[in-house]
Amino acid sequence: MKQTVTGLTPEFNAALYWSNKPIKKFVCTLRDRETGKLEQCVYGASCSDRAAELALENTALNRETTLVVDIHLATPEELGCEVTAPLPIEQKLTQIAEANALQTFRLQQHFLLGNLPAITAVENLKHHCSRLGAALADTLAMLQVCEMHRRCPEDWPDPVNTMEWDVAVAAAALVLKEATNEASN
Repeated sequence: MKQTVTGLTPEFNAALYWSNKPIKKFVCTLRDRETGKLEQCVYGASCSDRAAELALENTALNRETTLVVDIHLATPEELGCEVTAPLPIEQKLTQIAEANALQTFRLQQHFLLGNLPAITAVENLKHHCSRLGAALADTLAMLQVCEMHRRCPEDWPDPVNTMEWDVAVAAAALVLKEATNEASN
């Protein structure tokens, strides 16, 4: 069974690929000087000289008259792998979506996949959280004014029943009501 290797470019650099591996695969081409027969084999070795020695030791040709005429680092094709070009990212995402029963959609320049109702719900929840955070900040600011009034009633006016107080309380109540309605749906 052939192994498929994806993502390799047509300009595969065997020297770069094998550079950090202690044992490299070398393709050795042998030729018998008397008969002219060629033999090609692959050997794993730490260097090309050792691969050439192994090729000469294990050849089916006449060992007395055989020479190594070519030796080079193996490519995936020479090792029996089927090489395919890398897929564009959108095509990869589409395959993942199909394999996992997910939807694909575009959001501005982004290509996304997922469960659209769940993503929409999360976005709505984020929106409500930001609004709730703002309402909470306003309410805390009003509570700080109340605390200052309680400590120094002469210097700080009572904020209760002022327009600012009513706006902060109404905004907080509205956001909480909307969040509660969304959560119950």
